[in-house]
Amino acid sequence: MYKTTAKVQVKNSKGEVILSQEYEKLVFEGTGPDDKGKPTGGEPLELLQAGIDFLQEKVGKAGNGVAELLGYVTYAYDLEARAKIRNALVSNAAGPEKAIEKQIKEYMAARAAMGRPVSEEIARKRVMAMLEEE
Repeated sequence: MYKTTAKVQVKNSKGEVILSQEYEKLVFEGTGPDDKGKPTGGEPLELLQAGIDFLQEKVGKAGNGVAELLGYVTYAYDLEARAKIRNALVSNAAGPEKAIEKQIKEYMAARAAMGRPVSEEIARKRVMAMLEEE
């Protein structure tokens, strides 16, 4: 286990960072970073014991570090499972609006690539007209 610095960022709809804050991150899957910043080092049982010891200290003598660790693992595993289901539900429920927005963006990109860019308003009108044709 080791400590490093990480950053939380809030982005706008264009993907631009509008707020950020650094924090101290605990990394349990190694004893230090490699030359690319990825966790490395340590034997599996030593790393596991370091995590348990850390959590035991957090919960105190009356607590259970192993149960605390398993609670975090359960939460993380469930979060991943729920995210996959949620993404599928959102994708299925998005309906034609999402597909239309994608077509508008693709139309704008294609026009820009040809050296003849158009505004989103014009692209929307043209895509909608194309979709309404029979």
